[in-house]
Amino acid sequence: MRTQLAYCSVRARHIRVAVTDLPTHDGQAPLHDAELVCLDVGGHCTAVRCPVCGLPSEAVAARLVHNGLQTELNPIVKLSCPVCEHVSEYVVVDEKVATCVECGTTVDYASLPGVSGPVA
Repeated sequence: MRTQLAYCSVRARHIRVAVTDLPTHDGQAPLHDAELVCLDVGGHCTAVRCPVCGLPSEAVAARLVHNGLQTELNPIVKLSCPVCEHVSEYVVVDEKVATCVECGTTVDYASLPGVSGPVA
């Protein structure tokens, strides 16, 4: 994985992005193609869609979690995932959104079973 700077028109400055590695072999593999992952996504990002990669901000956050790049500052809660049906860790991306570490599903944090409201 390599990191580089990219210009974000929403924040009007350069941000840090990572480009994941390509799969190591040809053929049918459960691995995905290389992805662009914003390392500066979070509460300070106000865009509905990322101007760098064009994805919704929830999908950008899911890529961060899926590739194991979430920061230690993000709270992690262990809950039952309604999509993959496992008890797994959710990384709380901001006060409203959390992403399942196992399947990459991004959901409204308050909608998760066992959660009483948004993270403070």
